[in-house]
This record gives sequence, structure tokens and C-alpha cells, in this order.
Amino acid sequence: MSELALAGRRVVRRPVYCVIEHEHRDREVADAVRAGRFRYFGQELELGTEPDWTGAALPTDEEWRIAWSKFYDGLDLAHAFTETGDRSYLEAWEGLVGSWIRRVPVGWDSSDVAARRVQNWIYAWQRFAAAPAFRGLAPGLDEEIVRSVAGQATFIRANLTPARNHRTFELYTLFLVPLAFPALDPDGDLLAEAIGALHENLLADVLPDGVHCECSTHYHMIALRSLLGARHNGRRYGVTFPPGFDDKLARACDFAAQCRRPDGQIPMLSDSDGGRYEELLALAGRSGRPPERHASFPDAGYFVQRSGDRYLIFDCGPLGDGGHGHYDLLSFEAHGGGRPLVVEVPLHPQVGDHLLERLAQVVPGDAGLVLGWAGRPAALGEPPGAGDGEPVLVVAQCGTPLVRRRSPSGWPGAAAARSGGGRRRWRPSAPAPRG
Repeated sequence: MSELALAGRRVVRRPVYCVIEHEHRDREVADAVRAGRFRYFGQELELGTEPDWTGAALPTDEEWRIAWSKFYDGLDLAHAFTETGDRSYLEAWEGLVGSWIRRVPVGWDSSDVAARRVQNWIYAWQRFAAAPAFRGLAPGLDEEIVRSVAGQATFIRANLTPARNHRTFELYTLFLVPLAFPALDPDGDLLAEAIGALHENLLADVLPDGVHCECSTHYHMIALRSLLGARHNGRRYGVTFPPGFDDKLARACDFAAQCRRPDGQIPMLSDSDGGRYEELLALAGRSGRPPERHASFPDAGYFVQRSGDRYLIFDCGPLGDGGHGHYDLLSFEAHGGGRPLVVEVPLHPQVGDHLLERLAQVVPGDAGLVLGWAGRPAALGEPPGAGDGEPVLVVAQCGTPLVRRRSPSGWPGAAAARSGGGRRRWRPSAPAPRG
């Protein structure tokens, strides 16, 4: 990585495909951030457009600071600028990015947070630059950004997460940087390293049946988004990937297409949020294709059955690698008659008084029965008790809580989770009857 490549040269920035642009077009968010107000996880703070990034009084929840530091709001600002031509949206982003560069040392936060921030700076800058009203950044800011990106990429490269989805998007960031700023990688070493490491990461993290090793529908999509983004941007600039990359990627795309419910949402199995991911399936070339009637993913333990508008998915496999597995062995979702019948909802063990709010966020109002498992076991390598404790079962009907009960310590799912479980614990002996 060469910062000296900028000396005496005009900054050259090349466009890359943004895999999350459609998710950040919120004018209310843009207006609030333009006024220096930031809202995450239900808490809003007024911090200004040149905040004290390292010393401001923030909520005790570390996730609030992490979300703030990733700069996703910049994409909303760029979209608002594109629609209105109002330069105040651009000036707000310039103030935020410039103040971060001048006040926060490289390496102040973790490599995964830095990777998200670098991606979002690249995405937002190119979105601003493509707007009809764009006349350039504030004098000198373009060089400041590129130098900061170079420094942060060097830090990410030296501090990669060992495995799983954080490593995937860190590597994707290292792939994007030389594509967007070729002067930072004049010999092509960083790009070549990122390509090889992404290939290794794909082979290591995606099981033979195509499911991501964390065995969470949501994190499967998150990892797949980075991998598909790399493949798409690689085609744009003539980058080739090693043999086997496309075959394994295609299997991961198969699961993404087959697991979706009749309403287009992904089932929320294990540590998961909902989402339609239509843009992701379009990028994979799977948009509009009817799913198979019966799809089995035996390594991850997901089995899908369909007939007309009826849909059933079982989660009866391993806990999944890392910390995103939940105590939800033998959970399932069922749909029929044009509505959800049984829906699985991951809940934080401290959901408490926020149960109804959480259910309203993620469950259709006409859902017949909702099963919520709150709890996460200790991840591999964590000390005993590092997870979220014993599972709590929450049952609700049409949005009204019916049961909230802590499972007995002898519950087989909890025991299997504590003991490591094994990769195959239970599966259907035969497919469901056709019809």
C-alpha cells in the first residue's frame, strides 16, 4: 500500500458497485444527520457535524458507538444530495469525515468497524460525485480521504479477523480499495492478496451444501453480499478469481434463493434479522426463478418443503460456528393460506419490556403463532458462561405474548449446545409427502 503514490498527482477514483445502496435512501435520517443528530437502537443524541469522536458522552451500549463510527448515514446524505442538489447534505458529510480523519488515530477501533467505515466512505463519495449538482469536495479533502483509506486499509490488513463473516467483509474492503483507488496499489499486491484470501475464506466458511458455517440465515446473506459484490466488481474491472470460486459461490446462492418464505422474507433462524434481499438475488442471477418444491441442505441441517402457497422450513442441524448460533434446535417456520402460521423470532435475553416492540418490528400482524428463543451459548473458544445463558422460550399469538418460560437445564438443545453437539444431531428420515 503506497501513500506516496498520491504525491503531486490528481486523485483518481474509480466507481465500484455498491451492494447496500438501496438500503440507505432515508430523507429523515439525512435531515437529522445534517443537523448533527444521530439515532441508533432507539437512542438519539445531538453531537454536531464535527463531533468529538473519541470523547463524546455516548450511551453505555458499545454497539451505539460502533454503529455511529461505521458512517452508514453518509449514504443517506448522498442520496438526499442527489435528489435535492442541496449542498448542505454534502457539507455535513465533509464535516463528519474530515473531523474523523483529523481527530481519530488509525487503529482506534477494531478492524471490522474500520472495514465498514472504509466501504461506506467509498460508497458515499462516489454517490455524491455522481449527482448532477456535485462540483467537487472541499479543497484538499479528497487527498485526506485517500490517505486515511490507505492507512486504515493497512491496519485492517495487519489485523484481519481470523474467520467467518467479519473476515469476509474485511477482505472485501481490501479488495475494493485498490479497485477504487488504483494509485494505492501500484504493483497489484493488495488486490492479488485480497482475491486469494477471499477465495480461501469462501471455501473455508461455506459448507459443502452451500450454507454459511455460522448457520444463520441472516449472516449467510451478509457474507454472501460481500462475496457477490467482489465477483460483480471483479467482472467490471477484468479481475479473475481462482477455479472453484464460482462453483462454491453458486451453491451459496442456491441456499439464499431456496430458503426464502412465500412472502419474500428470509426465515429468521438462529441469530437473525428479517429482510427480502431481492437486490442480492438479482445480483446472483436468481431473481424471478421459482424455488424448488423440496430443497435439502444436510450439512447445515436446513430442510425446505413447498406446495402451492404452503411452506415449511426445519432447522435441525448444528449450532453453527462462532457466536451467532441460538438455542433453537428443531425450530421451524410454516406458512399457508397466504399468511404465516408459525414464525421463529430470535430475541435478546434482555428483551424484557421491549417484547411487544420487537415482535411488531419483525413479525407480520397476522402471524398465527410466534416462537421466540432468547439465548446464545458460549462460542467455540469462549470460556464457560460467556454466552447469554440458558434459553428462554417466548410464545405469542397474533402479537400477544402468551408464555415466557426459562427452559430446564436438562433441555436437550441446551445440553447439546454446551457439549459442542456434533455436526449432525437430527434430521427428517424422509421428505414430507408431496401434494
